[in-house]
Amino acid sequence: MGKSERGFLSVVLLILFVQLLSPRVAHAGRLIAAFQAGFDSFTEKYSIVEEDTLDKLTEFRARLNLGYANGSLTGDYLRVEGQSSIGEQNYETTGKLHFVKSVRKSRFGMVNELTYRAFRDNSVYTFANDYLRYDLRAYLQRDLTDQLSIRVTDRLQWMGFEERTEFDYDYLRNTIELSGDLETQSTTFYHGRVSHANKAIPDSTEISYDAYGGAFEFRRFPALHRQYHVAFSGERRSYRDESTRSPFWALFSDATVEPYTYKDFGLSIENTFESYMFDADSDVYFDYVENKTSILLFYLRTFDLKVGLGPTYHFFSSRSSEEDEYTEYGAKFALDYNLSDRLWISASYEPGKRDYAVDSIDHLEAVFSDFTVHRFLVYATARPLRNTTVSLFLNHEPEDHKREDDDSTVTLFSLDVTYSF
Repeated sequence: MGKSERGFLSVVLLILFVQLLSPRVAHAGRLIAAFQAGFDSFTEKYSIVEEDTLDKLTEFRARLNLGYANGSLTGDYLRVEGQSSIGEQNYETTGKLHFVKSVRKSRFGMVNELTYRAFRDNSVYTFANDYLRYDLRAYLQRDLTDQLSIRVTDRLQWMGFEERTEFDYDYLRNTIELSGDLETQSTTFYHGRVSHANKAIPDSTEISYDAYGGAFEFRRFPALHRQYHVAFSGERRSYRDESTRSPFWALFSDATVEPYTYKDFGLSIENTFESYMFDADSDVYFDYVENKTSILLFYLRTFDLKVGLGPTYHFFSSRSSEEDEYTEYGAKFALDYNLSDRLWISASYEPGKRDYAVDSIDHLEAVFSDFTVHRFLVYATARPLRNTTVSLFLNHEPEDHKREDDDSTVTLFSLDVTYSF
């Protein structure tokens, strides 16, 4: 039996097994069927030893999705799906099962997913390595009031690779979360959670770890084109062998504020923050703080058009690695266009100038050199026909360095056409 047959058989057995344990839902069911054709392209151009190097990966692929759903997510629900994807570089088979059982104000749910991915012998992927992955999410939710609910969630992920390498290793990760959600007047939302994660790696016990985390999120939408969104999260991770990797604290935040609009104009402020603090620094793992801010003045036309323009500021700071430190000043032009459910486009252009604290032009031993960058980002979705969806993604980032040998360009393009039966 070949690798693809074994993967497909595993998916089928999982679906049949869990289906026997799933609740019976007394509602009219519906079939799920979709076919997708797509194209992916990744190109990276850079220099090595004064010679231009071009890494390029292109792949045409096709995907077939078949399934059955019955019921509603707010009550009893059952969904079984099988998905098969074939590409020029790899092929993948996935089986999914999702069921929910509701009793009064309590709800129990389970989501199972088994994926087998194999790379072709002539694959151009640098680290091609077949694997089998199993994901399980089980949760129990209790609605205390119409606005307040609490939930206990357990997430399990198992990875099994065909070959053990420096980068690929079998592991079992389990995460338990306790969370709560509060909604008031349909305009204000609060979310909080605490969690514990354990990752066990049989072949590399020294990098097995335990992690404790917490998060808080606040959203408020008082009016159209006005919002307040703030999210904080943190993690404390400890490795079994601290001589291999140091324990650390990690902090993250993400905020978007659109405080007011005046006639056809408004203001948008966005900020992302990330910080790592290690108990013991090393050349690879060291303390740092990274922050990016943008302030956009935008013009809007009711529901369909939103255009913004403003400055951006980005910095990376480290007490342990001065040569990694930089500041970046730039600007951002953003456009969002929405034509009901027929067309949606989100595009941005962001030029910037990055200056390193230790520039390789002034310090020959330095790793990095100052550069200017032009970032282009496009998301687009269109529905030319009732059952047909076309999706496009483009990310293009050329960097022009002071030291010409450091010049690089990264381009990622993806196009999908999906037909739902």
